[in-house]
Amino acid sequence: MYRANFVSNKKSPMVYIVSHSWPNRWTKPGIKNSIDVYSNCDEVELFNDVNQESLGKLKNPGLGEHFQWKNINVKYNVLYAVGYVNGKAVAKDYILLNSLPESKRFNDLMAETNEVLQPQEDYNYIYRVNSGGDDYVDTYGNTWMADVHKTDKNTWGSKSWTDEFKDLPTFYASQRTTYDPIKGTQDWKLFQDFRYGGNQLKYEFPVPDGEYLVELYFNEPWYGTGGGMDCTDWRVFDVAINDKVVLENVDVWKEVGHDKALKKTVRANVKGGVLKISFPNVTSSQAIISAIAIATKNTAIKPVKASSKNILNTSANVPVEVRSWLNITDKQYIDSEIHYTKLPAEVYGADYVRFSKSINQAKISGTFISKENATVYVFVKDSESKLSWLKSYEKLEEIAENNQEIVFKVFKKEVKKGEKIHFKNNDGIAVVPLYNMDEKDDRPIIKLEAEEATLLGKGIKKAFFKKSDYVEFTQKTTNKITFEVAPGVANIYLMRFRFMNMNDYPVKVNLSITDANGISVRNDVIEFPIKNKKWKVLNTSTGGFINAGTYKITLEAKDMKGLRLESFEFQ
Repeated sequence: MYRANFVSNKKSPMVYIVSHSWPNRWTKPGIKNSIDVYSNCDEVELFNDVNQESLGKLKNPGLGEHFQWKNINVKYNVLYAVGYVNGKAVAKDYILLNSLPESKRFNDLMAETNEVLQPQEDYNYIYRVNSGGDDYVDTYGNTWMADVHKTDKNTWGSKSWTDEFKDLPTFYASQRTTYDPIKGTQDWKLFQDFRYGGNQLKYEFPVPDGEYLVELYFNEPWYGTGGGMDCTDWRVFDVAINDKVVLENVDVWKEVGHDKALKKTVRANVKGGVLKISFPNVTSSQAIISAIAIATKNTAIKPVKASSKNILNTSANVPVEVRSWLNITDKQYIDSEIHYTKLPAEVYGADYVRFSKSINQAKISGTFISKENATVYVFVKDSESKLSWLKSYEKLEEIAENNQEIVFKVFKKEVKKGEKIHFKNNDGIAVVPLYNMDEKDDRPIIKLEAEEATLLGKGIKKAFFKKSDYVEFTQKTTNKITFEVAPGVANIYLMRFRFMNMNDYPVKVNLSITDANGISVRNDVIEFPIKNKKWKVLNTSTGGFINAGTYKITLEAKDMKGLRLESFEFQ
């Protein structure tokens, strides 16, 4: 936004489509609104394919404004923006909309060849690892194994700074995903997932002593987005094998630019039975790695097992898969292209169980063992949410959803290390180890009284009960209440509504979070349970990181009768 308003388009033209982290914005084609583009160019043309299917060209609206397309027919999965200065195309940006039909020229985004992943002849590849991602089969038919946390010296796996602390999430602040197309490869997914960190990020592979070929794969997912920047020296790091630096001053952007595959090959002589890859010196930003391959001329060498996942000893009367790194855009079922478009924040990055969609739910029965003290999350269709085996589970207010717009209620319960868990559904199960962030209670809390919020509708009254002023909705009509907050730093924020529900049924309302530009951050349904004796607190969150700025948190429904709101807290 800053560059769009204050950087010269003669020296540094740029264009950025909002947003690169919203691949499931729409699940169906049709008329869409509020497609925003930030640019300092004179004009921007937006396409619904690779430089084709124009959605119109707009002139720069001036300082403090941004380009916005309204009421346009979006048919395909590509949005492609071109910025013009003095009539000449000088910048471009594109994003993918994963749930929409593939555009006619989609393959123009794909590299013509995939030589970057071509295996070396006469080598025995003993390890291939998708850093920060799940098992992946590339276009050569080779499997890249899911990144796992190393927990046993006789297995391979990764470590990071969280290993120095007790009860922290294993991959906390060291893994991310981009949804952008990746130049220079046909295997985008392998380069879209990545690990990042400093000198405590490392991978360890037990191997016999000898000489090995090590292939390291990189992608710059952040710096350079939108074009118009020289990002040289923004990310610089060394790579070491067994504490000996083999690559100095790696600068991915300087070598290949933004969102493009880069391969580095080195040879290592191992003594001591372990090949360790680390990043001992980080000059700027953080080290980054997308994939690792290790090979040898010795055809007799076999890989050791990976450190175990959080789901052990799965047994079922139907086919199941244990997968890792759960995320939106991931397939929900073994035998279907249906994928998740919405997930509760707690399950991102989790190990999960995937089933066949075609199997009758009533016939499913199985068990698994939890490796650690953990929370088990079960995704269940609304029609099946009262099944007897879920009685020991607690229902979350958050939901899961797929690109067929089917909504799943989410139930959870805590289990002990080594506990056997029984299941009888096929819509998804995730397991998240328990952790303790040791957060202090002195985090600032913004408390807003409901009677001081912006109210819109009929039959809204203000009253007093048990030492508290409150707002009550007294009519079955459309009503809305809006709180405004201004977080000072980017973070995930807790939100708490203090309420009473005087009905004998839960009240469902739409919760929306929008920024100062009207861009939606969260938009879904939450449920206020029956609580008519005393005040109760409903906890939720922003659902992900939000930037510093001004936001409106709105509750709205066609029928909020009987709902009392005393206050709203933002922390």
